Amino acid sequence: MSGPPSPTESRTIHLHERGADTTNPSIETEVTVELESDDIDALRNLVNQDDEGDAIEFTRSLAAEEEFTIRAKQFVGSIGLPSGRVLRIHPKIDDQSLGRMLAYTGGSRTRFPLDSTTLDKGHSFIDALAKQLASEISSVIKQGMRRSYRQVTETRDSVRGRINVERQLQRQPPLPVKFECTYDQYTYDTIQNQTLLRASKIASNLTTSDSIWYDLRQLQTEFERRNVTRQFVAPSELDALTFSRLESHYEQAIALARIFITRDFITEADSKAVPVSSFLVEMNNLFERLVRRVARDLYEKRSPTYRVTKEPVGHFVSELPDNVGFGYRLPPDVVIKDAGKYTAVMDAKWTMKGPQMDHFYQMVAYMTVMQVDTGVLVYPNLDEPYQRFYTKAGKEVTAVELPLKGITSRSQYEFESTIRSEFKTRLSDAGVFAPDIKSTLN
Repeated sequence: MSGPPSPTESRTIHLHERGADTTNPSIETEVTVELESDDIDALRNLVNQDDEGDAIEFTRSLAAEEEFTIRAKQFVGSIGLPSGRVLRIHPKIDDQSLGRMLAYTGGSRTRFPLDSTTLDKGHSFIDALAKQLASEISSVIKQGMRRSYRQVTETRDSVRGRINVERQLQRQPPLPVKFECTYDQYTYDTIQNQTLLRASKIASNLTTSDSIWYDLRQLQTEFERRNVTRQFVAPSELDALTFSRLESHYEQAIALARIFITRDFITEADSKAVPVSSFLVEMNNLFERLVRRVARDLYEKRSPTYRVTKEPVGHFVSELPDNVGFGYRLPPDVVIKDAGKYTAVMDAKWTMKGPQMDHFYQMVAYMTVMQVDTGVLVYPNLDEPYQRFYTKAGKEVTAVELPLKGITSRSQYEFESTIRSEFKTRLSDAGVFAPDIKSTLN
């Protein structure tokens, strides 16, 4: 079977994430293109599909009926369209940093290497993740695919296992020529192998690299040769997976596969039910999770009494008698407690423009309800490492940079260490992270 078409401009539609400060003027945050009817239906189904909001803005152009204007929002990634075209939304930061942010916040103890060697020139972070997935699956196959027993119930010409009496009486005549059997089958068709097969198919639909596509197709053949079926795998099923000593070589591959599966959207393009695979990352949410993860690594290592969470802290307007809240609940991104008592609050802002007035109003509301003196607004880019602001009521709000631009790292470990170190230095310099209390992390 031949691979996909080479990644040309006619096949790939490029956009930049909204608010990107890009040095490539040829890629805008919106584009007007002619689309086939299947692609139009697929993109319409994608809008209003995600709980976080629309992935894109999609409107018919006033210039021509067959032309549509697509605008990027806070989502980045790829949308594979039925025609074979790919909508690629580039992030504000470099692809390598984005891949490492995903790995750091992935909720797994497993760390994906994503070294610079996996990020070939011209490839996106999705290509890098797809290549890494192929590498991990290949390692699993080389070390040995696991099998397990699965109960099978089927109609057979001969008896195998035990006869299912209830099904036999319901489905077969008094003098049967077929038998309703239930037996245990030792099979490769396990949830672990189904997960890797599904993730590889999603990745092969999204990559624009011929070589990565070919590698993934070869791996899919290995699964299919062992009768592994393509099944829908729910994130809750992946959460419930445990790995024995004999299955430990699956852990990193499953963790990486989970990224593809949990971000896979299947839409019905038309009556032909053409599947459309998408890998989309909501950047506001990802940056929030990164800030919370780094804060947890720093603060919870200071003392066992510290806890870093995300939780509602009260109501904006007031508290009525019997602790009944009035107004909307306040959910800051990062709540820091010491011995169960609020000590600080942080809010992550995925914008390159720096502090805005509404950001301060929001933070002051958090600080007032929580009765804390430390409020930190975290940005990926600031003119200075930190900036301090005061309100007329005497509240002090600090804007701190968690730098992502300009960070060069040769490995995932170096990226995480650098991010922690830079953030700790900025918090310490701003006076919101006690420098005399040593962290066990760099």
